[in-house]
Amino acid sequence: MNTFKGEKSFILDQNIQYSIANQKYYLSIKRRELIYMLKSIMMVTMLVTNLNVTEEAYNEYLDYEVVSQGIVDEGLAEVWGAEAMVDHPYVIMQPSSGEPVYLRFIEDEEKMNYRPMGTHGWNSTEILVQNPDQLATELESSAFEIIGMPYDLYPTPDAPRAMQVLGPSDEVLYLTRIIPEGSGFNLGSAQSYVDRVFIMVLGGASMESLREYYKTSFDMPVTEASDWKIGVLARMNNLPDDSVFPLALVEFEENLLTVRTKQINKSEDKNEDGEIIHKGISQRQFARSFTIADDVKVGGAELKD
Repeated sequence: MNTFKGEKSFILDQNIQYSIANQKYYLSIKRRELIYMLKSIMMVTMLVTNLNVTEEAYNEYLDYEVVSQGIVDEGLAEVWGAEAMVDHPYVIMQPSSGEPVYLRFIEDEEKMNYRPMGTHGWNSTEILVQNPDQLATELESSAFEIIGMPYDLYPTPDAPRAMQVLGPSDEVLYLTRIIPEGSGFNLGSAQSYVDRVFIMVLGGASMESLREYYKTSFDMPVTEASDWKIGVLARMNNLPDDSVFPLALVEFEENLLTVRTKQINKSEDKNEDGEIIHKGISQRQFARSFTIADDVKVGGAELKD
């Protein structure tokens, strides 16, 4: 048995056990096989300026409950490459449906160089809801600012219907209804009034580079890019309403990731020492590298405990 030092511990034998942020991943390994490890979205991390305000808003209006809280330790900050996050408090929240897809909020009172829908990297989170029109009414006098009223994404009876809001720290949320059997990507539908994250939106300077990264690094299916008019994105960047944006999809087994390129300049996600992540969604890639012999292959991954 070989043990590797890390944020928690690695044990390489018949199985590899890797624990990070109290979430345990068991990676079964097989000889002479290789498949990708990314299977679903399990947690989204966001920086917020006031943890109490954020917790209260997501609990009162979106019915999310705190399931864990603590302080970022050195090991986790090292994994992120964001050592300045050490000792920052966080909470982890879960939808009332009980789905094991979580939101992690980390408090950082300083305003960084982040602009909603104007920063390259992970820049919005899409959450399944049952009734966006009713939810829009309830959010009118809340800590959430509506930046896009509910509308059908395309003109068919079973089309997804979505709205967009800014959270208490200007984090961007899409709140989307998908009727049962209304998606060709196995996205599911909300099991509670406000349910789980099912799409993450990534923006970058080069669509070609984004598509190539996910295709080659994780052996994941990526669609060809197509041009879309995205009104809220145009408005947030002071562009004409008829502006088009290339959009491609990266499909997980259970969830979907949206990849988009934007016609704006990149904002930095670090301070001058290069140690801190920006407000909103963490821009760090959700990848972890292991040094494994040539004849060893990862056979899959699952979340336990």
